Amino acid sequence: MSAPEADGWRPRDGGLHGWLVVAASFCVNGLVFGLINSYSVIYARLQETLIQAGETDASSMAALVGSLTIGATFSLSPVAGILTDMLGLKRTTLVGGTLAVIGMTLSSFLTHTVEALCVTYGIIFGIGASLAYTPSLAVLGLHFREKLGLVNGIVCTGSSVFTIALPPILSLLLEEGDLPWALRFLAIAMAGLAAAGFLFTPPKGSQATAEKSPTTKKQSIINRDNWRVKRYVIWTICIPCSLFGYFVPYVHMVKFVEERFPTEDGKILIMCIGLTSGLGRLIFGKIGDLPRVDRILLQQVKIYYATRASCSIAP
Repeated sequence: MSAPEADGWRPRDGGLHGWLVVAASFCVNGLVFGLINSYSVIYARLQETLIQAGETDASSMAALVGSLTIGATFSLSPVAGILTDMLGLKRTTLVGGTLAVIGMTLSSFLTHTVEALCVTYGIIFGIGASLAYTPSLAVLGLHFREKLGLVNGIVCTGSSVFTIALPPILSLLLEEGDLPWALRFLAIAMAGLAAAGFLFTPPKGSQATAEKSPTTKKQSIINRDNWRVKRYVIWTICIPCSLFGYFVPYVHMVKFVEERFPTEDGKILIMCIGLTSGLGRLIFGKIGDLPRVDRILLQQVKIYYATRASCSIAP
């Protein structure tokens, strides 16, 4: 039972503000993971830039930049959750969006220095992405209850839509200009993360629950009761493990296709993943709202078949 429900307050499904929040969360999810999923387009150009700059291990170093972004985005989610409790949804998102813009802007001036990119693109932008992404999901539970699964599916489809749209846009920017200007375009786009934060305010009925005493805030940092539940601990360990290989294709796919299939376009594969992923999020988000559906079991089935599919195509 969530805190608002424990205090007798129940989120009502929808409302104008609620659906505006869904739209804003959709864009946040799309901007963060659309860019992460499209990194292989940047990776290919960054590798060429580093080779020209005399970097001896350009391939690994270019991959490291994107890997740091992914790692920072996910590993800092607990910190983002704590800050959301302490600062509120709006402030946390604004801070995250601002850091994302700063990180991407600095990266546009440092494209020949991979160590600097690891800090600006990998760490600063990754921190900003994490601080903006976590509130975009937490806010949904304040506006929806019975349709929460469907709404989560719609929001997560943002990454699929942006994954389809960004690769050709980035390719066009790289063809017409260069990597620094492509990154400056992305810095402007990341301002949308901060803009979304202005909509992430709790409903009127939940204002009382948003104002927590210092003791309550301290207790909310680590909920010890959760860690006494064996199923929760196992689930918490398994989910990060299942994500270890999830983003590898997104980093290396375009370059892999360029080397193995020179006449083909690797961006198409990324766009196909985005399309099918989006359909799956919408369909299974709706299925997850059905009263007799076990969402944890649904997730376990997904991981099982995803693992089988990965093993079937491994060399």
